[in-house]
Amino acid sequence: MGIGNGKAGIAPRVTDNGERMYPFTVPVMGIKAAPEAVVERHLQRYVQAVAEAQRHVTGGDWLDVACGSGYGSSVVKKANPNSYHGVDYSPTAIEYAREVFGQNGTYQQADITDWVPAPLKWFDAVLCIETLEHLPRCRQRNFVVNSLNLLTVGGVMVITCPVGDGGQSANPWHEYEPTLHDLTTYIGSRLDRIYTEDVEGTFGPFRQAYAVAVWR
Repeated sequence: MGIGNGKAGIAPRVTDNGERMYPFTVPVMGIKAAPEAVVERHLQRYVQAVAEAQRHVTGGDWLDVACGSGYGSSVVKKANPNSYHGVDYSPTAIEYAREVFGQNGTYQQADITDWVPAPLKWFDAVLCIETLEHLPRCRQRNFVVNSLNLLTVGGVMVITCPVGDGGQSANPWHEYEPTLHDLTTYIGSRLDRIYTEDVEGTFGPFRQAYAVAVWR
């Protein structure tokens, strides 16, 4: 699955601590590409999330919240070529995304758990792919609510994340894997549907959740 052009003309930056996935190696940033199998698994989650979003909206403005390195922008671009905006709190990730995937849309550095910066409103679709588990539990609800508040009436938000049982995850980069009850509580009355599937990951098998919320 093609995802970008792999450009690497970026000035040196302080790198992330390893929790973000980068599909291409960029030596000047100290960034090493993730294994191809890991990239493909994450891209497939974008494919599934986009398909869920398209059950409710066609076209319009799309936001990829916590877009990381921007690797999912090519998947979104195929479904909605007119509007893609990515936001992430990591300056390194945004710098990488602008350089490598800048042709797919626009990117902004911001922390959605704290506030909703202008001009981030409003969007017809908001994607949150593999993000919640990297936040402490006390910040997850704020992140979901702030993201939901970026939707237009009739807009859709799709969240993908591993779900846990409230215990420690085998993945060292995961702060807290929300339970299904957590997810439904965060989303509240906007929940349209939620489902899980059993998948294999780098640290063993786990349950992957897809939660769909609609702003009616």
